[in-house]
Amino acid sequence: MRFLQKKLIFFLVAISFILIGLCSSDIIPEQTEKSLPHIERAEKFVKEKNYKSALLEYNYVLQFYPESIYAEQARQAIEELTPRTKPKNLEKQRAIVSPSRLSFMPTPENLKQGVLSISGGTSILGEFKAGVYDWLEVGLISGILVEVKAKVLNEYSFTPSFALGAVAPAWNLEIGEIYGIAGKKLGRFHLYAGWSYIAGESAAFGGTKLDLSKRSSILMEYNQPIFFEDRNVFYLIDFSQNLNTAMGALRFIFPHNIGVETGLGIYTRPEYRYDQDTGRETRIGENYNYFLRLQLFWSVWL
Repeated sequence: MRFLQKKLIFFLVAISFILIGLCSSDIIPEQTEKSLPHIERAEKFVKEKNYKSALLEYNYVLQFYPESIYAEQARQAIEELTPRTKPKNLEKQRAIVSPSRLSFMPTPENLKQGVLSISGGTSILGEFKAGVYDWLEVGLISGILVEVKAKVLNEYSFTPSFALGAVAPAWNLEIGEIYGIAGKKLGRFHLYAGWSYIAGESAAFGGTKLDLSKRSSILMEYNQPIFFEDRNVFYLIDFSQNLNTAMGALRFIFPHNIGVETGLGIYTRPEYRYDQDTGRETRIGENYNYFLRLQLFWSVWL
């Protein structure tokens, strides 16, 4: 009796496999034929770099024709094309909405790789900066000063970010500036503090940025005045007015990464007196000049 039961079970299982095979043999060709136009359209969209439309076609094949011989091709194409359809606008916007400095002083932030920032206005006549790597940027200020800045440490929960940089005329590096700058974000506040060494003189600088929104921010900074016995050195290094300033400004970013910054600052200038006996000029004090800052900048991802 048990032998007959086993033979019956075996017979039923065999019949089931045969029926499934017969059904599959009809389903596979039918679904393959119906899915082919969708595959062809998807491949056409891929060539046109219309990845979203291509994904719709591949997903249609996978959903309605899972037994098609093109189903596995559709699955692989979906995995490959999905990252290409994710918007990169937010990532790019974070990288280029703002110069990697406050009004004058540098910050530890760097332009991302492939980002070019162009700026010009009443304070800095012309500035070009480019992100070589995510941790390294180079720039040209007012046509004569070359700047290089490298991020050494990224910001973490309890530690600040830190960057090292140098600014100098390309033909005379000895009278240039080297600096270190640390920064920490606390909510909407960005706090910065740094130190610079310029042609034998050292000075501190610091500032803060308050984010009012994704597009607007308030900037405050102070750069300790530095004076040199050699006036030529002073004015050459100080050509872009990135020293001896106290500044408050408002920065706003328009669409298409066009920005404007305006504010009021105090600039400290040394006062000299010419000594006829020695034939030299001697610094006798400082003058404080107010100035209005209006700076335009634009950034683009190359």
